[in-house]
Amino acid sequence: MKKLSKPLIFALACAGSPSWAVEKFEATINGRTNKGGETPYRFTLELEQSLPGSIKGKLWSWDSKTCPGERPVTGQISGDGAVKFATEQAEVKGCGKLVFAGKKEGDSTLIGKMKFQYEEHEFVFKKQ
Repeated sequence: MKKLSKPLIFALACAGSPSWAVEKFEATINGRTNKGGETPYRFTLELEQSLPGSIKGKLWSWDSKTCPGERPVTGQISGDGAVKFATEQAEVKGCGKLVFAGKKEGDSTLIGKMKFQYEEHEFVFKKQ
């Protein structure tokens, strides 16, 4: 019975849904302040490939006083490296949804465009 139980436990543990490692990326952009100046805004992105071609995760905005915090992310990544994801609608009125469209370059960089504070910015997310 002992010889059978270890392989059985291993098989049951591996039989769950496929899981990929979570990848963490960071980006900083310069954006306008409400007073017309410019300030850096930092973002952290955690992505996991949930199914082939599908990604999910979380996006944090660290320096925005009006639209801070964590937002769930869902999207797609294609075989040629094209990446598109969107956050859920923010709970704070006026913060909206963030949509990223770009590409994955190598294993360490996501480059693309995303609208933040009513302006489109180029984001360069570097793997951490």
